[in-house]
Amino acid sequence: MSVFVFVIGILLVGGAVALGAYASHYGEKAKKGLIALLATIGLGVIIISQSFVIVPTGSAGVRVSFGQVDTAPVFQGVNWKLPFVQSIETISTKQHDATFATDYGFSAESKEKITVTITNVTVTYAINAEMVPWLVANVADKDLVSADIVSAGLKEATQQLTVDQVTRREVLQPLAVERIQKALDAKYGADVIYVRAVVINNVAYDEAYEQAISDRARAQEAQAQQAIINQTNIDQATAEAEAARIRAQGEADALEIAAAAQAEANRLIAESITPEMIEWRWIEAIGEWRPYVIGGDALPMVQLPEGMTAPTE
Repeated sequence: MSVFVFVIGILLVGGAVALGAYASHYGEKAKKGLIALLATIGLGVIIISQSFVIVPTGSAGVRVSFGQVDTAPVFQGVNWKLPFVQSIETISTKQHDATFATDYGFSAESKEKITVTITNVTVTYAINAEMVPWLVANVADKDLVSADIVSAGLKEATQQLTVDQVTRREVLQPLAVERIQKALDAKYGADVIYVRAVVINNVAYDEAYEQAISDRARAQEAQAQQAIINQTNIDQATAEAEAARIRAQGEADALEIAAAAQAEANRLIAESITPEMIEWRWIEAIGEWRPYVIGGDALPMVQLPEGMTAPTE
């Protein structure tokens, strides 16, 4: 905006100079008042254009007078300054994403001194607007979050974690935020730069340890599969034993019931056999056989069926 106003002022002054040259060439004195007016307006517009700066949204600035930095920040919107004497330097206070170790890796160690390589790290940070005057006055480097600071923070974070925890992003990333923030505070002071998030896309062990982990994982998988097979065999054997027990119990119960029935039948039969019943059965067996007499004075003889004997008292 100030540049646009400045260009208008230059055009007005240029128009006044051109009009003055034209009038001088053709001797037209009547246009001197107009020339002076245009020149005055043009100079005034130029001065006004150098008297303000518009700080954009998401930025903060500070007035600088002959190299001397003011202590008070200026914020978004129109901010006035002394023309040609002061300038306003601005710094973005929006969130920034700085990505590191895309082509290389940060080398670090776990609590057990196991080497890990961390690659493709993104740090999201923002600058405190109130601290812009201090940054302009004291920091020349525009890359406020450097690879060295990120590396130092990551190394300090991994040293507090076990080798299994290092690869868990939900554990490592919050700790990395804390440690990188600590490193930035040590360099710039507290409340100058805020670390919002750290995203770690890859953590790898060295090849020897990776192989050891792979071997251990395969061994654990084989052990788990064998445990499943063993438990299946145990369950099957238990089921078969229970089925055999149930069958044996059923057979024993059946035998017991049959024996009880037979005993009851024998008891009833024994109770039903009486001398009268025996005699009746003998008579019934004789059927239509009749006694016969041999000789004059002989006793009557009865021929019994084969296998039958006469009852005795």
